[in-house]
Amino acid sequence: MGQVTYEEACEYILDIPKFAGKHTLADTKELLGRLTGSRIESKIIHVAGTNGKGSVCAYLQSILRAAGFHVGMFISPHLETMRERILYDGEMIPRESFVKAFELVREESDRQKEKHPSFFEFLFLMGMCYFKEKEPDYIILETGLGGRLDATNAVQNPVLSVITTISLEHTAVLGDTLSQIAKEKAGILKQGVSAVYSAKEPEVIHVMEQTAENAGVPVLEGVTPADYQITKNTGKCIDFSLHNGYYKNDCFSLATGAVYQAEN
Repeated sequence: MGQVTYEEACEYILDIPKFAGKHTLADTKELLGRLTGSRIESKIIHVAGTNGKGSVCAYLQSILRAAGFHVGMFISPHLETMRERILYDGEMIPRESFVKAFELVREESDRQKEKHPSFFEFLFLMGMCYFKEKEPDYIILETGLGGRLDATNAVQNPVLSVITTISLEHTAVLGDTLSQIAKEKAGILKQGVSAVYSAKEPEVIHVMEQTAENAGVPVLEGVTPADYQITKNTGKCIDFSLHNGYYKNDCFSLATGAVYQAEN
């Protein structure tokens, strides 16, 4: 297979579910190491959870960019084009860079056909190749499914782990109780890496605190609806104040009428 067009690259990726077999997170870690070298120098923020992951990633990106940082972001799913999943400073990966990253991952995958990455893993690896080239100050990674075995958990050195609120989802894969699902999400917590989580249910809070303690993780419980007060809602924007012990009546504004976005 020689040089491909953007359309051919997309067609190949869409066909991956037809031939890719099962393999482990260790296989993804090995491929990531081969593609990016010893390590990625960017600071990585890893986001898992059931509800609000996309919003949290978007807010993190906006905050960091407003502070003057360059930000790479890998998210899912996409609506119109796979390029939506790989962003640099809010812009989709260019077609030329998409093809270049595709070629790098495909070439490495071809060397180990029995361990060919899945659709999601392939795009994640492409994203990391692009980010290695662009060298953003921060990379925000959104998990696809779960956390413990998710391809994004192949990264070894995040600076922060974030777990949003959890509810029952993909029970055939993640488990049929909140505790089981929480354990899968908490699988992104790493030794000594600070973490933030949001939870209301006692069983989820227990899992988060226990996992964090076992991993020696500094953990900060996130904001819940009891911690903020909506002071203004025009339908198009909301003002709210925080008062949960970490924040003392700090006031914020969001360009949305969705009250739950205050928690995100």
